[in-house]
Amino acid sequence: MEGRNKGGKFTDGHKGFKPKGATNLLTRGIKEKFEELIESYPIEMMIQDLHALKPAERLHVVAGLLEYFMPKLNKTDHGLAISDEIITIQLPTFEQATVLEEIAVKETEGGTIITNNDNRLLKP
Repeated sequence: MEGRNKGGKFTDGHKGFKPKGATNLLTRGIKEKFEELIESYPIEMMIQDLHALKPAERLHVVAGLLEYFMPKLNKTDHGLAISDEIITIQLPTFEQATVLEEIAVKETEGGTIITNNDNRLLKP
């Protein structure tokens, strides 16, 4: 046979016998029947049926259909690494929080000034 070695396997560079993108008869038949089903199902009835579902079921159906109408987004690696390092966050005490609450940051033409409620300059 042309394009095969003595063992019957395809040789390197052989394209095979089926053109790229071609479907077999079973797949083609199933697709055609599914298209007939969808075309015979009025959009108004689809909407009524969706509204008849529970909200969680409706969300599941819509999310499943979205992949056919919207492209999937690629996952992005932001370079964050997982580590076993313990991070401690120290929250202010009530007294510290009260003082912080009184501080206001004001933007001026000359830059930022930090004042308390009495408008006294705390830090330049």
